[in-house]
Amino acid sequence: MAEETESLYGPTAQAAIQVGSRERSDYSRRNRLLEFRSQWFHLDRPDDEHELLGLRKEALNVKTRMIARQKETGHKAAYDPAGAGSPWFSIGPRNINGRVRCLAVDPTNSDIVYAGAASGGVWKSVDGGLIWRPLWDNQEALEIGGIAIAPTSSNTIYVGTGEGVSSIYGSGHNFPGAGVYVSANGGTTWTQQASATNRRVTQVLVSPIDPTRVYVAGLSGFERSVNSGVNWTMLRAGTITDAGQDPNIANTLYICIDNDGVYKSTDGPGTRSTS
Repeated sequence: MAEETESLYGPTAQAAIQVGSRERSDYSRRNRLLEFRSQWFHLDRPDDEHELLGLRKEALNVKTRMIARQKETGHKAAYDPAGAGSPWFSIGPRNINGRVRCLAVDPTNSDIVYAGAASGGVWKSVDGGLIWRPLWDNQEALEIGGIAIAPTSSNTIYVGTGEGVSSIYGSGHNFPGAGVYVSANGGTTWTQQASATNRRVTQVLVSPIDPTRVYVAGLSGFERSVNSGVNWTMLRAGTITDAGQDPNIANTLYICIDNDGVYKSTDGPGTRSTS
């Protein structure tokens, strides 16, 4: 039979048939493995809703106790030595999930530092990075895109949630947030201001003279609030990759628009010019 097959199809065609057979066999095997994994996942998992609610409550209680212990002890930064020819060395925080996207240093005390992670929430150090404590355990979004401290009120902190990454990488590389959060007590408690348009934030700015005036840049535009984030006005649509302001002239602002250059405003902003 093999001789008949070889004479009928030739050695090249016969080899292709054998390869195709192996591929079908491998495909079937992979499917069976996936089916076994699915069956294993559902083993010993209850279907009773009351039992599931009880398990969820128990898990939340454990989480609450873990958070309390974590806040009491903090996380000691694992220092790395500086590389050859470089003055830079790592000061943490380490026990987080995701990239560190943003930092904010208290303008009145350089030992107080806030760090925001792409999927690890907000962390705070009060000793220049020796110990880090999490501030972000029960909020709706762990993805942090920007942090800003009000220059005239250093206990007023604004956090923009949702990581803003250029659209050329696709939305699968980042996750949307849940608006802007504001703290009036250095991060002890937070208030969610969900009416902001941006759900993927690239920068947060606070006016150097007014702690209630805040700007948020993101993939949905550049917007402003004049009442601590309660209401927002969209100032410029489009993908805003970064923003900055003159620390001495409150109404001078700069924004970077994806594939469109840098824009400047001198009236906070009512008019724009391209630089």
